[in-house]
Amino acid sequence: MQAFHTLTSTLTCLNWDGLDNNDLIPKLHAKRIKRAGSGEFLLNNSRYQPGFPRRERPDHLLNHGIASASQILIPGADFALTIDFEQVVWAILDAGYRVVISNQIGEKFKNFALKNGLVALEVSLTDLHQLEKLAGTSQVKVDLEKEQIVMPEASLPFRIGSQAKARYLNGDSEIDLTLAAANQALIDYEAKWNHFYQTK
Repeated sequence: MQAFHTLTSTLTCLNWDGLDNNDLIPKLHAKRIKRAGSGEFLLNNSRYQPGFPRRERPDHLLNHGIASASQILIPGADFALTIDFEQVVWAILDAGYRVVISNQIGEKFKNFALKNGLVALEVSLTDLHQLEKLAGTSQVKVDLEKEQIVMPEASLPFRIGSQAKARYLNGDSEIDLTLAAANQALIDYEAKWNHFYQTK
């Protein structure tokens, strides 16, 4: 997993409170086993016109160039509270985002995000609305070490678990943690038996 320390970017703000499951990615595409290319299905049902072949809705934010240059997604309040699919995280990452910010994010989504290196941050509802006012106009800096979002004229705190923070900063994947635990177990085992033989 790629380590994360700071990121400076504009914001993509969807202003869609309660965004979840099928609105994020249709169940049909949530069965994908390939991550590459999944970004085109993010917000599929609202992003494209009905029918086949698919045609973009010209007024949808994700179909604008300003959104494609952003790496910070602010979907709205109460995000992904009952999410079922890891593929949602794949789609967000494949669309170019590295950070998601909301006032409340579902635990299962945060676990999927941590597993895949997508940084999920929580702020107060008041601060969320303050960030939404900067949509597409100003750059902000996410500083994970300081747990701050630095705006042009102020800084906002965010919430993140200490274990998740450490994993993002170090770039530790689940495989890395498993290997480290196995290596430590081997070291402890060898130390135990060395002590046993030395005291015989």
